[in-house]
Amino acid sequence: MLLDDPISALDANVRKAVMKQVILGSCKEKTRVLVTHSLDFLSLTDRIAIVSEGKLVAFDTYDNLKDSEHLKHILKIHSDQV
Repeated sequence: MLLDDPISALDANVRKAVMKQVILGSCKEKTRVLVTHSLDFLSLTDRIAIVSEGKLVAFDTYDNLKDSEHLKHILKIHSDQV
């Protein structure tokens, strides 16, 4: 399943419910590719692909990427916008 940012327009409670009940729940036996700018659920993913300027710059688990410069950069950009 290719999901192109299906949670972007949802409020926090609905977004959490959709992630838990649909993407992680009823679709758990499917291969799911979630394209999103939302960072709230990164730790729940199997793998994270980070794309910069059209190039794949990182692909690994959250645990392996959480200290990477690529993910730190994205998290900093997100925190500066809030």
